[in-house]
Amino acid sequence: CYGGLDLSLTDDMTSFVLYWPHNHALRSWFWLPATTIAKRPEYRDWHRQGFLQQTPGNVVDFAYIESQILVAAKQWSLAAVGYDPWRATEMAVRLRENHGVNMMECRQGFLTLSAPAQLFERLIVGGNLRPHPNKVLYWHAGNATVVSDPAGNIKPVKPSGTEKVDGIVASIMALAAANSAPPPKPAPKIWSIG
Repeated sequence: CYGGLDLSLTDDMTSFVLYWPHNHALRSWFWLPATTIAKRPEYRDWHRQGFLQQTPGNVVDFAYIESQILVAAKQWSLAAVGYDPWRATEMAVRLRENHGVNMMECRQGFLTLSAPAQLFERLIVGGNLRPHPNKVLYWHAGNATVVSDPAGNIKPVKPSGTEKVDGIVASIMALAAANSAPPPKPAPKIWSIG
């Protein structure tokens, strides 16, 4: 599988999404600081229901997020993680150098996001995307709008400051990683003679 990571500090959601290209399945995780969750009733409900995790304090705890990525890397065969370098470069270097996670920079501009965003759109319209149930991801999908540049490239944006689309961005970065990373190496075959 392939991951997409969109970090935040306080009000946006930190999002981590895994994507399996063979069946187009998605699994998503979301985090906010405890103080931000306390501000909105839907955040409190989603936290109680297990769709939204909290980190202690008033900013997202990056060390905790990193530990959760490592849990996912051990549980599933994680081939690569697309990430936006904004505030994530140090974490990406640690994950790559200390734990062997293939981290792929994925800036949130038209050039990087257009092809995977178009694929994401085709999977949705064709009914082929299989997200693991998560109310936060569904909310992000309902908020997302698409903008295009003069060349016809597209990317998702949020319509206002209070609505969030972080899970959709992380999903698209996971698709970008899947389409950019070299395929995983097959397991070595062991031959026995005799």
